[in-house]
Amino acid sequence: MILNLNVGILGHVDSGKTSLAKCLSDTASTACFDKNPQSQERGITLDLGFSAYQCDLPTHLSEHSKCSQLQFTFIDCPGHAKLIRTVIGGSQIMDMFVLVVDITKGIQTQTAECLVIGGLTCDRMIVALNKTDLLDVDKRGKMIEKMTKKISQILVDTPFKDSPIIPVSAQSNFNITELMNACLQSAYVPPRNPMLPFLFAVDHCFSIRGQGTICTGTVLQGRIKIGDDVEIPSIQQIKKVKSIQMFRQQMNEAQQGDRIGIAITQFDSKLLERGLISAPRFVNYSTAAVIKLNKIKYFKGAIGSKSKFHISIGHSTVMASVLLFQGGAPSDDFDCHRQYEYLPVLDDQCEDSGKSEAIFALLEFQKPTIVVTDFLIVASKLDMDLQSTNCRLAFWGRLNAPSDAFTTADSFASSLNIFKEKTKEGRIQRVVNSQEIVVDQMFKRNSNRQIFVGLKVCLSSGQCGVIDSTFGTTTKVKVRLNDHLTAETIQQWKDEKVDVKVMLKFKKFLFRTETKIFQ
Repeated sequence: MILNLNVGILGHVDSGKTSLAKCLSDTASTACFDKNPQSQERGITLDLGFSAYQCDLPTHLSEHSKCSQLQFTFIDCPGHAKLIRTVIGGSQIMDMFVLVVDITKGIQTQTAECLVIGGLTCDRMIVALNKTDLLDVDKRGKMIEKMTKKISQILVDTPFKDSPIIPVSAQSNFNITELMNACLQSAYVPPRNPMLPFLFAVDHCFSIRGQGTICTGTVLQGRIKIGDDVEIPSIQQIKKVKSIQMFRQQMNEAQQGDRIGIAITQFDSKLLERGLISAPRFVNYSTAAVIKLNKIKYFKGAIGSKSKFHISIGHSTVMASVLLFQGGAPSDDFDCHRQYEYLPVLDDQCEDSGKSEAIFALLEFQKPTIVVTDFLIVASKLDMDLQSTNCRLAFWGRLNAPSDAFTTADSFASSLNIFKEKTKEGRIQRVVNSQEIVVDQMFKRNSNRQIFVGLKVCLSSGQCGVIDSTFGTTTKVKVRLNDHLTAETIQQWKDEKVDVKVMLKFKKFLFRTETKIFQ
């Protein structure tokens, strides 16, 4: 058996990622090393590329795995700013990653974005300081030492502060063995659950005469065997698996984490460029979803309710409007039965690591979108100026409450208990007796005062009571107090020297069609 580890190779455009992937690999896939004619013409990586290296299982893994072989599947990611959504799509399948840094330029804009993306799914990273061959021979040692120290300082406040930093040259093959050894030392046995429903992230789809349609990708969860039925959710078709290959080796079955190609019978490859294949009737379309929001600290823009973001879910990216709300402890997951408070904007206090409440976001997709519960989403501002050095990645989370395809975003929102805290303030217009007053200026003319009858109010002098009834056709209401007004309060009202305020605080639920007012 083979333990497969998916290793992303990320970094700024032209940092030498593809050349490095070629040095590390002993097996190439049909999609690797910029075989795309457009990639060769432009001289940059335009799509995800896959290659592999296989070796005996390291000693430190033998007691944790029944496998005899370890396989690194290297995912060569584009580095151009325009292709960041492709990198986000590739990140969901990574178990660890190599951050490639051009030693002559240091950390650049997309290097930083790749560091953020890799950190969303991985907790293990290796830094490869590439292009050391371009350094002046006499100054090479000092330059490597200087850049190593600089990157170590950058990583000190990240989860990757202890990551190995290896100077290499893909062009001259310098230190490639040391880089591979670092990969072997960082290798681990990721948690895999073959009992979950099958889910497969497809990154390439093509036809081969005599074999059918081949879909290559990574098993996200579950397992697959020859002869199993699978569904292509985007076209709602169920097909049968004819064969399975892993880097040209025939397989009878594959499980979570494996990089494979599956042949599907009677299926037109033009109908699926990339996306998901799943167990039948497992994946659905959604118009809206709730996530627990985690802000990316490097994003300097505003995150507020009613704002729009690019939402990347797997290999798909769709526009969505955002509505923020908060409630429960920071460690709590979303609970549809809990009441949550509307949040107009994510401010500095909310972003503080010591925040007292969990932050959630309701995402209303611009069009029905294929989603899976617990799937990673990344929200970004991809329409920002590409020349800007600002981080475009805004926040991330995992989908934990998607709607179904037949529920509109509005009706889905109506099932959520999201409220706004409201306050109305009035003045004592007349004292009927020591326990009954008439209050004015609390409501606007023609407002529905009747829905507030029975709600609690408090006077600035300390007494509390309830709105007993509306008063005439004006804006006034009668308030019955729990305790008698003090002589001092009555005198203050008579003298008009002290303004006795009457405060009404209540919750107004945003999406309820029935009673919206609640205390």
